[in-house]
Amino acid sequence: MRHSEAAESSSPAPDTWQALRFPPPTATRARELTTIFAELRIPAVVSTPQLGDAPVLVYTLRDRHGDILALADTFGPVLHFVIADRARLDDALARISAPYALDEDPDRVDAIAWFSTEAPEVLRMVAHRLDLDMAAIDAGTRGAIIVPVGDPTAMVDSGVWASGVLTLWRVGERLSATMTLRGEVHRITWSPPWTFVDPGRPGQLLEDGSLLSDLHTDVVGPEPDTAAWEQRFALNAERAEQLRVLSRRLPSSTTAQELVRILDLPEGLGTVLDADVDVSRLDGYVRVIPVNSRGLFSEQLRRDLGAADGATSPDWETGWWRAFGERHPIIRLSIAVGVAAATSALAIAGFASGRPTAALPAAVAVAWWCQTAIDLYWLGPRRASTRHAATAPAADDVASD
Repeated sequence: MRHSEAAESSSPAPDTWQALRFPPPTATRARELTTIFAELRIPAVVSTPQLGDAPVLVYTLRDRHGDILALADTFGPVLHFVIADRARLDDALARISAPYALDEDPDRVDAIAWFSTEAPEVLRMVAHRLDLDMAAIDAGTRGAIIVPVGDPTAMVDSGVWASGVLTLWRVGERLSATMTLRGEVHRITWSPPWTFVDPGRPGQLLEDGSLLSDLHTDVVGPEPDTAAWEQRFALNAERAEQLRVLSRRLPSSTTAQELVRILDLPEGLGTVLDADVDVSRLDGYVRVIPVNSRGLFSEQLRRDLGAADGATSPDWETGWWRAFGERHPIIRLSIAVGVAAATSALAIAGFASGRPTAALPAAVAVAWWCQTAIDLYWLGPRRASTRHAATAPAADDVASD
């Protein structure tokens, strides 16, 4: 939030936006709601839900003490802020029977899911390291859809979703999608219609020369730019145009499914955010069991010994990643070494600079080094078995002798 140091010493200055939450029936009187804030000269951004069971959010500017700000009733070229009269605001809102409450948890989310191509062992190590409770929905050889078990906000705060190919989360009707390209996070957000209440007079500017309306991008976000998405997902011209059109539409019950289809990702990712869907009943759903490095190594060793005896493990934890290793053991070993080295470097750099988030790449690095050790352990016997099979006489040759 922009504000001048000079203004802070003489008059209140905007520090942040904070939402007032109104009950769903208020949506039918949204025009009256915006009129009240305009009459009291309180800048606001009003979100009008399209569904009857969603609350109305009114974002107001606050100073660093948390007081709602209004515009001073002046005619000069520079806008000045004053503390809003809360008694008048409460009386005006009471006329339209609109009880409201401060949105105490503005960072909460109602649902989150992401598509991951990480090895299952890595996710289990991360779950242990960050004390997270999550589940995976098998997406075949492509990877898995990861969903939280319990509070989705805790999953968002952990940042574990940042390694996903695509992450979706929902707050009421507001849907956001994020992906990472060359270390930069790109986001597209679909929000209900916004109404910006600007009580200023024509020509009035903030002290830094910007418009009051420039501040509302902190709430509604910038205009979507799909160029990075087109590059990240290698979209052809037809799909790129579909994405551009979709990114500018209002949210609907099918927005997530349409996005997933355009990006050619597992279709289940587009349905798990639906409040009516019980993800625990979906095919391929399995809890991600947290495990530390020693436990993971022991499990893998026992599992591989069982596989050598002809036992099978069809569950998600040993599915697509193990199948890939069986077909391409050297490639999988190379991937494990490369990822382990890269995440180790990230963790070392993070710890050296004092960033607590370095714990996440550290946990991933440990998991991948364990995977490397396991692959190395079995690569020798696998090669020996291959050489033995290549030099052993064929059954027909033995029979002919």
